[in-house]
Amino acid sequence: MRQIEMLRHVPRQGKISPQQLHRRLADLGYDTTERTVQRDLQALSAMVPILCDDESKPHGWYWSKTAPVWNLPGLSLSEAFAFQLLEKFSSNLLPSGIGEQLQPYFIAAREQVNREVGPSLARNWLRKVRCVEPGQPLLPASASAEVLREVHAALMQNRCLQIRYRSPEADERTVHPLGLVQHGQIFYAVVNYDGYPDIRLIALHRIRKAKVLEQEVVTPPGFDLDHYIAQGGLGFGEYGKAVKLTIRMSNYAGEHLKETKLSEDQVITDTGPGEVRVVASVQLTRRLRWWLLAFGPDVEVVAPAKLRDEMRKQLCAALERYEGPTGVRS
Repeated sequence: MRQIEMLRHVPRQGKISPQQLHRRLADLGYDTTERTVQRDLQALSAMVPILCDDESKPHGWYWSKTAPVWNLPGLSLSEAFAFQLLEKFSSNLLPSGIGEQLQPYFIAAREQVNREVGPSLARNWLRKVRCVEPGQPLLPASASAEVLREVHAALMQNRCLQIRYRSPEADERTVHPLGLVQHGQIFYAVVNYDGYPDIRLIALHRIRKAKVLEQEVVTPPGFDLDHYIAQGGLGFGEYGKAVKLTIRMSNYAGEHLKETKLSEDQVITDTGPGEVRVVASVQLTRRLRWWLLAFGPDVEVVAPAKLRDEMRKQLCAALERYEGPTGVRS
């Protein structure tokens, strides 16, 4: 049991020394010595794909990237199918690096499905299942595996990060990570820059370098990640600006709002042939503006007046582009 527990603590990413393993086993109540841990690691490496980095001091142990998942008990059929779906669509759902880390689970899932239903039925099922994105499909942003590892470590340990953002030549800054959010194909860290109270979003794929610091994170009073998101924190730069939105929409464009509401207080009223009026409390964000503009002539902003004027100017500017010769602004 001690050896099984020891294998559970050997990482796939990074490495762990025999001294660190000995301390973890001691914390779990196993009475052993560092020398015994070293002997066990050497013996187990002949039977399972764990490797030792002999060039570093202290020596570090890690699982081979191609090592299968050791899972006791094994995956259920439904869990195996879930991993197969994730593998099939991971190119559009996961940032760079995460898919590679999940490969052992994907392999285990395929083997489990093949054992229980057979390769032929498994292939037949996967041919009949698809995942379609609601917007224009985009390739995932490529985030460094090293940056991902440091960000995750900082969040778990409640430590600050020293980052170099946007370019390799940028100054290094200290940030207080408050959360990690996936929005579409991009992962964002919710942070405070050291010495500043406002909350920022930084895209992980734009972080060129990251390092966990000993400095503890200072969380703003009353901050809650779920509340931050619910209040429009992912609306890019206009957190907390709530408005009462009134729009007129064609029946065709507004039909989906009867099933998926803009807000709990949303009210939809038929106003005439082929048209509805929608009133809802929303956050005034860039995402809202993009959503409204996507409907083109099928939506009209009635209120607030400032947003109506902004939408009018945006649409007039778009019209100017199309009235000139192709590829030349009038």
